[in-house]
Amino acid sequence: MAASAKAKIDLSDTSLPVMDLNYLRAQTFGNLALEVEILELFLRQSTRLLLEFTDATPEKDWRDYARALKASAQNIGALRVSVLAAELEDCARDKGRQGAKKLLDAFHNAVSSLNDEIRTHLKNFAPAH
Repeated sequence: MAASAKAKIDLSDTSLPVMDLNYLRAQTFGNLALEVEILELFLRQSTRLLLEFTDATPEKDWRDYARALKASAQNIGALRVSVLAAELEDCARDKGRQGAKKLLDAFHNAVSSLNDEIRTHLKNFAPAH
């Protein structure tokens, strides 16, 4: 990917693509079955982790959830989610949840948008009945 997950992001900037399918296809060597499997795994993991993330109180858990989503997002070419997760991870390590409301909202919105895009993309691969 062109940018690092450690780069800071302007929370109002939505110009980063939600997901880079070309990046994902390069990672899966064009294997569409593998692409579908990876995207389905991301959907399950991100849905579960967002729920756990919302309820997490200890900063260690919060950091762990952000780190897991950061790595998963990087793997599928979801740079915005990856960068926001890295910022949340740093925020949890440096100062806990204080002052993170805007960042948390942007992160939840980014993950929700990504999951919506993944679901739409996966409909192209659904078997015809």
